[in-house]
Amino acid sequence: ELSTGPGTRGNQNFLTTNFLAQYPFLGNKILARGGLSLASGSGMVETSWVGLKSGLRWKIFDDLGLNTHVEFRSKETAGVTKSSVIARFNLEYSF
Repeated sequence: ELSTGPGTRGNQNFLTTNFLAQYPFLGNKILARGGLSLASGSGMVETSWVGLKSGLRWKIFDDLGLNTHVEFRSKETAGVTKSSVIARFNLEYSF
């Protein structure tokens, strides 16, 4: 249930699913990832989207790693389709 204005509420339902696969390389120092996201929404707004994901996790040292993630999303809302690309990089250190 979502607020659509002062004192007004509407319902929106979502069904989502994600698939993810991982494959290690070089003795688990590099982990390749790929996946697919699907979603469908109904109620106040009819919407659907598809996302394709890809990324790597590189274990540089025991406590230092680099993560990359790229995702392409195509979203349709009320008959209008828009696409976007999302990229993230992060360096993590565990102590």
